[in-house]
Amino acid sequence: QEGRLGARRMPLPDLLEQSDFVSLHTPLLPETKGMINETALRSMKRSACLINSARGPVVDQAALVRALREGWIAGAGLDVYDPEPLPKDSPLWSHPRITLTPHLAADSDPETICAYVAANIRRHELGDGLRGHVSGVGLEAARQFLDLAQVAERRDGRLPFRHERS
Repeated sequence: QEGRLGARRMPLPDLLEQSDFVSLHTPLLPETKGMINETALRSMKRSACLINSARGPVVDQAALVRALREGWIAGAGLDVYDPEPLPKDSPLWSHPRITLTPHLAADSDPETICAYVAANIRRHELGDGLRGHVSGVGLEAARQFLDLAQVAERRDGRLPFRHERS
């Protein structure tokens, strides 16, 4: 099946050294807790980006902040944290090379995700606080996401709402 997919299995250290993007999709097990630690991050390309939509404890967050501060890797996108919810004083909130999302990756239903984004846009327009604060993504980027969702809606007709820009 690997050949059919144009993929091949390789040891994690080799994968980390060669990949431009490392996207984590693993359960949290004793052997995966802290799997992406200082050693793993130091082995990645300086231009690499780490994406964690698996479980927060798979990544050593202190090592990740250090890796970004010292330039071991280029950036990170996190949908899960350790602990969750992410404490207000976490350095992840304000780091310029980390994008945080509000634990939506597991909810791959486009209808639910788009309704969540639309509700947050409306809350912003009404001056209400946003649910599931997203760092690194402004309102215009959220609207562009919604535009993409409406393209998907035209394709499969599944989304039950329309958002009109104000």
